[in-house]
Amino acid sequence: RKNFKRIATASGISWWEWNCQSDMVTSGDEKTTMLGYEQGEIGSGYSDWTKLIHPEDLGIATKALNDHISGKTDMYEADYRVLSKNGEYFWYKDKGGIIKRDGKKRPLILSGVVMNITSEKKLIKEKEKEHLLAQKVIHETDKKYESLFNTLPLGVVFQDSDGKIINANPMAEK
Repeated sequence: RKNFKRIATASGISWWEWNCQSDMVTSGDEKTTMLGYEQGEIGSGYSDWTKLIHPEDLGIATKALNDHISGKTDMYEADYRVLSKNGEYFWYKDKGGIIKRDGKKRPLILSGVVMNITSEKKLIKEKEKEHLLAQKVIHETDKKYESLFNTLPLGVVFQDSDGKIINANPMAEK
């Protein structure tokens, strides 16, 4: 148990359980401390936790949970941002499912794990920026090439391996 706690803390993982009847959410200390709060400071109800979800992500997380509860999906899974105590948002990946139902098959207890994926999201965003920059450089290079090709005072002809002309600039066409 002690090893699991060290591993969970080091890797940004925690567990949670939601008793739907009592609306009581319990979790590993890491879920709270990853956000900079003390245990018990957030509250123990479902809405105490959901009020910390970024407004743009709340609908996505709620839909994923409702889809699971209604039987549309086998598992609850959502990525969303959560407000930390210092006002910064952290990205979480949340996975879980119904582990206990009542006699009418209504969910009683849901349980799962949550993982801080902020560093992964930041890396993805950086790679997206790099990709956009690379696309811009390629586009600008293509424009320069096209301009040079079209205004060159010498005729230039490109041929494929069979000798078929595949491109020619205006001077070559003259």
